[in-house]
Amino acid sequence: MIVVVAAAGASVTLLRPDEHSASHAPGRLAFAVLIPFLATAVVAGGGVVAKGRRGRAGLLAAGAGLADTGLAVVTMAFAHSFGHGPVALVSSWPVYALIVGELVAVSLTQSAYQADLPLITLPVIATVTPLASLAVGIAALHETANVSGARWGAAVGCAVAALAMLARGEGSGRPPGPRGSTTASRTRRPR
Repeated sequence: MIVVVAAAGASVTLLRPDEHSASHAPGRLAFAVLIPFLATAVVAGGGVVAKGRRGRAGLLAAGAGLADTGLAVVTMAFAHSFGHGPVALVSSWPVYALIVGELVAVSLTQSAYQADLPLITLPVIATVTPLASLAVGIAALHETANVSGARWGAAVGCAVAALAMLARGEGSGRPPGPRGSTTASRTRRPR
C-alpha cells in the first residue's frame, strides 16, 4: 500500500498547477471550499454508521482526507485575506472556517485512528488528500495542469513501478511465502 501512496504523491507533485490560480477567480473560492466539506460530511457520516471495523476506518480516513482538502482551500482564502488589512482579516469568513474546519479534521483523523487500523487509515488519508486537492483545484478553481512530456513520463513510470511492485507483493504488507499460506502455517512453534 505504501508504494501506491508514494506513486500517487509523486504523480500529484509532477502534475503541479500553472501560474493561473484562484487569485484570478475569487468568487469560486467559497464554492471550492463547499465541495470537499460536503463530501466530508457524507463520507464521514457513512463512517460513523458503518458496522465493520475496516469500513469504518476507511470511511473516516477518507473523510479526514477530504477535510484536509477543504482546509487547504480555506488556507488559500485566508492567505488572500491578508492583503486587505488586519480588520478585514479578523472579520472575514476564512478565519472562522479555518478554526472550525481544523477541529473537524482533527476529530475525524483521531476517530479514524481510534478504529485501530493504522495500515488502512494512514494510506487512505495520504492518498485522498492530494488526489482530492488536485480534483478540487482543476474542477472548482479552474486550475490547469502544466504537464510536459518529461513529467508525463515520470508519472507513468511511477505508476508502472508501483503496479509492478504490487504484482510481486512487495507493497502488500504480507510476509513472502507460498500463495494461500498464512503466517501461522509458515512459522513453527518451539517444542
